Amino acid sequence: MEYGFGIFFSWWFTVIFLIFNYGLNFLFQTNFRYRFNKVPHLKFYSRLNTIFFYILLIFSSIIKLHFSINFIIGIVIYILGMLLYISSMYYFAINEFDKPVTSGVYKISRHPLYLGFFIIYLGVFIATLNIFVLILNIVISFISYKIAIQEEIDCENMYMKEYQQYKLKVKRIINL
Repeated sequence: MEYGFGIFFSWWFTVIFLIFNYGLNFLFQTNFRYRFNKVPHLKFYSRLNTIFFYILLIFSSIIKLHFSINFIIGIVIYILGMLLYISSMYYFAINEFDKPVTSGVYKISRHPLYLGFFIIYLGVFIATLNIFVLILNIVISFISYKIAIQEEIDCENMYMKEYQQYKLKVKRIINL
């Protein structure tokens, strides 16, 4: 496995992700800030998640790409993950503050943002075949799962019956 920085390295996966992630955060900053300030007790897991997130972003940016079938499959999976991630950020941001997010991609997953992130970096793993990317993605997904469980408890307390009915219709990860 070659590492470095150049046109044929995987930095562009990270750049595309960051443009959409921070671009949408900027466009909907009031909505995101309001919602995320509601869960201060998740700071430990959130900070841990952020640390591993940045390690993954930095590390996955310096892997040399080799054009092969796994690269093409990885790109397709990456694009699907980005579409899910962007869509979930959009529906999260436009939803009313006093209601749980249940529209759009939230009809197929209670946590499409976390699922989208996992799929994005699963695509990066398949494109690069770098086991470290896979391990970091699994660690981040485990931490995100812990966060998701607490977020659901918070949503049940905040939205009560409405959220409980939503939980009966939509699975935590994905409805198949």
